[in-house]
This record gives sequence, C-alpha cells and structure tokens, in this order.
Amino acid sequence: MKALVYFITFIRFFNLVIAKNVFDITKINISGDERAQGIEKRMNHDQQTPQSFDEEYAKQREQQRLAADFSSFSTNLLSFKDPISIFTYYLRDNYDFIHTGPLKDIIIFIPTDNAIKKLSEKPWEFPSLIVPSMDEKTADKVSKENVLSFVKSHLVNISDLQYKLPEDGSDITFKTINNNDIIIRNYNSDFWASAERGSSRGAKIISSKVEKYAEQTITLIVIDGTLDWPEKH
Repeated sequence: MKALVYFITFIRFFNLVIAKNVFDITKINISGDERAQGIEKRMNHDQQTPQSFDEEYAKQREQQRLAADFSSFSTNLLSFKDPISIFTYYLRDNYDFIHTGPLKDIIIFIPTDNAIKKLSEKPWEFPSLIVPSMDEKTADKVSKENVLSFVKSHLVNISDLQYKLPEDGSDITFKTINNNDIIIRNYNSDFWASAERGSSRGAKIISSKVEKYAEQTITLIVIDGTLDWPEKH
C-alpha cells in the first residue's frame, strides 16, 4: 500500500513537471501567411542580389581594365630619354581622377626626376603641412591630396581649347585644371614653360609626344623643371 502511494505521488510529480515544460506548438509554428511572406522576401532578395552583384562586379572589372590600360600607358611614358619615373608614379596613383574627371584631351607637363628632387620639399609635403600631431589616417589623406594638387598643377584640359605654338619671341598662356597659369614662351626656337609671368623659374621643354589612353588624347611634354614648388604657396 505504501509503495502504491509512492508510485501515485511520483506520477503526479512527473505530470506536474511535464505540464510546466509543455509549450504550444502553434506559438512557434509559422503560419501559412507568414511562411509565404518569408518565401517572397527570400525570392525578392535572391532576385535583387545577382543584379547588384553584377553591377558591382562590372564596376570592379571596369576599374581593373582602366588600371591595366593606364599601367600600359604609364609604361610608355618611361620610354622617354629623360627619367620621369617619379611623376609617372604620381600619375599612376591618380589614374582614376585622370580618366573619370572632367578631362578628355589634355596636356600633361611632366617634370624630370631630377627636377622634382631639387625641390626643397617633396610634392606630398606641400601645400598643406603634415604635422606630428596628425594621426596616420589624416596624414595619409593630406599627403595624397598634396600629390594630387601637384599633379593638377601640371595638367591642362584642351578639349575645348584652340591653340597654336607661339612664334619666336611670343608666348601663350594655358590654365591648369586647378586654375594656375602655365606660360609657354618661344625663345630662339626653344620652348619654355613657366608658372609665373616674368619669373626666372622657367622649365625648358625637352621632348613631347602624343598618346592615347582609353578615349582620351594626351599630349605629353617633358620639362626640366616643375610648375609648382613649396615657395610658391
């Protein structure tokens, strides 16, 4: 009899434990409408993902193609007799600006390596100062902006510009894409480029040639000086 009481008590206790842990399966089941909505969302997502992926992939491929084209273009620059690897590197580092900016037919005045090395500061150090208090990210941003400014000071957009070489003793003035002057002067059949009229800081034009990059026509002019320098700012 005692054993029967223990058994009944155990059964009641077991049922009580089960009752406390019982859950309504309908509370975790997804209704038909919710399930349909979930399937529709997944289908919409699956339909959108390939399109966005394709667009991003196409963009990346285009960037890679342009980078490859410009790499080939910049390699051709190195065929000049005078070393111009420093400025060529700056161009290559900013190829996306040259292609996607408002430029079509342009003149690039390319300083020789020796001319850049003669500057009192490196192109990435001016016009904006890089101070020790800057964090690495800010300093890197400023240095890249300085280099781009240096490059812009040597680029002329001639898409809508009609010009001809100046006759002996005369000159013509170009505007760079950052609104600086470049004066080209013919002196005894030698051509000189200067960023300031009347300045003794002129750069002799050594050689030139025309190249194609993508749909752009680019006139390359190598000079033995720079058209931007720290003391100018």
